[in-house]
Amino acid sequence: MSAFAASRRRLIARFGRAQTLTRPAGDADDLAVTGVLTRVRPDTAEPPLQQGDGTFEITDDERAAADWPEPDVNTIVLIDDEMWAVKGAQPVYDGATCIGWTLWVRGGAM
Repeated sequence: MSAFAASRRRLIARFGRAQTLTRPAGDADDLAVTGVLTRVRPDTAEPPLQQGDGTFEITDDERAAADWPEPDVNTIVLIDDEMWAVKGAQPVYDGATCIGWTLWVRGGAM
């Protein structure tokens, strides 16, 4: 494992909290993950960001181990009993290996 992958994993483990990924279509069971939510201020970001948007950083460990589908706009993140809709998902690579995901989320409720 590279220093980048080890550092990302260590930071998410240290600062992250247990959350749940779910797919309303029912094509996968709920998946418990550890992630870090960062809220975005719309006045400091490019459109189409708006109030209530954020990024959710996760490793790929839990998803890959469960053979869960890649996160996409059909994914909901349950964070502290609030529903966050995934508006976009970007894999994080270390060379050719996917080591995590950055999810653009909106909500806190749906």
